[in-house]
Amino acid sequence: ATDDIAKDCYITCTDRTDGVGAQILAMMSTILFSRAAGIRYVHTPLSVVDHRPNYISDISDWVPKWERFFGLGVGELAPSEVGSANVMPVELDSAELWKRKSNTLYVIRHCFDFADCYPDLYSLIADDLKQKYYAISKDGYLIPKEREVFQVAVHVRRGDVTPSSRYKARYTDNAFLMQVLGNASEVLSSLRIPAQWSLYSQGDVDDFEEFKRLGIDCYIDSCPFSTFHSLVSADVLV
Repeated sequence: ATDDIAKDCYITCTDRTDGVGAQILAMMSTILFSRAAGIRYVHTPLSVVDHRPNYISDISDWVPKWERFFGLGVGELAPSEVGSANVMPVELDSAELWKRKSNTLYVIRHCFDFADCYPDLYSLIADDLKQKYYAISKDGYLIPKEREVFQVAVHVRRGDVTPSSRYKARYTDNAFLMQVLGNASEVLSSLRIPAQWSLYSQGDVDDFEEFKRLGIDCYIDSCPFSTFHSLVSADVLV
């Protein structure tokens, strides 16, 4: 980070309509860049979120709930609070094109070009992101588990990701997953660590029978907020 901070120089991440994960990552990459560049991050809330599961019937609070859930705006300025009337918005196609300029609000879709080059810098903002995330209690989202038992959470992308969908390149079949989980199980067994295994996904419950036979708890089409927080809270995330 630099101490040479231009007066009223800001950056915000906006103008996205894809899934919540992609949008939150874009915002995090912008927070990372702002901290490294020494300029003020301005939080533009989520407005449109794609990939809403079909089993979510109440959509009235869908986007605002995700906004509150991650809390990335906690402690940050909103666009309406930025500086003086002299601050001008400037669209930026890439973080590499940024220049220190007073009275400017840079508007960007993401800062992945910077964050992907310096991923280790995320460790510098990890505590800040955690404080934002836990600024709103998550007690009501955690799926009950056995206390004092090592938790392994497995996320499997399905739903709109199938072998024949437009996202087929992201599909991971059960055979590969079984191999990965088998390797993880061997490691835990060698360390004599008993574990409770939980798998989270979407789709047809019959597609996960082989995991159930192994004693893995399968949560299919569960509350996405409870699912996400369970993944965050696990001892090991696959």
